[in-house]
Amino acid sequence: MSDLRDYLSQVTELPEDVLLGRIVMFTVTDQPVSRADMERWFIELNLNAQYLPPPIRAIDAFKKATTDVDGVEYDMPNSTKGILLNRPVTTDHEMVVRFVVREVRDAARRKLGHDTAIEAVFYKATVHNGKVQPGTERIRLTKMSTNLDPSEEPHIDQAIDRIRAQYDRYYKYMDGQKIRATIRAYLKYLNAIEIKGGVYFVHKNRTDELMRLREMVNRCGGGCRMDQIPIIDLDNERQIVIEAFQREAEQALNDLTREIATVRSTRKKVSPEMYAKLKQQYDQVLNQAMEYQRTLGISQVKTSAAAELALDSLTELQKGLLGI
Repeated sequence: MSDLRDYLSQVTELPEDVLLGRIVMFTVTDQPVSRADMERWFIELNLNAQYLPPPIRAIDAFKKATTDVDGVEYDMPNSTKGILLNRPVTTDHEMVVRFVVREVRDAARRKLGHDTAIEAVFYKATVHNGKVQPGTERIRLTKMSTNLDPSEEPHIDQAIDRIRAQYDRYYKYMDGQKIRATIRAYLKYLNAIEIKGGVYFVHKNRTDELMRLREMVNRCGGGCRMDQIPIIDLDNERQIVIEAFQREAEQALNDLTREIATVRSTRKKVSPEMYAKLKQQYDQVLNQAMEYQRTLGISQVKTSAAAELALDSLTELQKGLLGI
């Protein structure tokens, strides 16, 4: 750790023109962050609002809250265990119904029986004069104790309390998963290269915006942070980044080619929207390649074959769309 601190103290003082870019890592906890706060931070820090997470939906909060009790276990008489399992039941234009089912299993994990323990109902927002009234959504949680052992009552009560509390939490705040997705999407927008899982390289020409993104992450509080390590522009460091980019680009192009093949084999007709989506994926990879070719002097030899194959697949898809 002392060696890392020494390195950082030295490179931080170096001028930007001797740096290649920065290695970026981030940590996001489940610290509650409201969507309104994040929107305000995006504005204050002049971040691209296109990557602001969408507004929180009450239905998503309900589904996530009921899923949170899935797999909860507790002891029952005769050396058996009760296991709670979330089961979707029905959905219509007015409500969503889910059951939390209790399974009974013996010491060998064999299923002995099951009964519905909780009925969870989400009532969608009311409509007045043809307009949806946001904030009128509500939930109802009912304990179905007819066939349950009396010893199970406290556990079912705890599950109901947890669902209700988690629904309120997910409805008011974004969870860590959504914040992490936002950061990853923004790093992709900054043309970051994922060196390995959770470790990214961002070229120095994106430094200003990267620092503003870092400030947004740090504002989340609760241990959320983004760390960046400046990398000096040396041949070895440059080669590591180039190889990581070529692996990532080649993988993305090969995945796209497979996705196009699946679309062609499973759909009788390709919609313009589907073609546009796949074409956008192809353009994103090529735009990233063009930027790194310019900034790092990358030769596209390793990815050219994959790019050509993906382009051929897109061309055939377009012909089908046009009926050629």
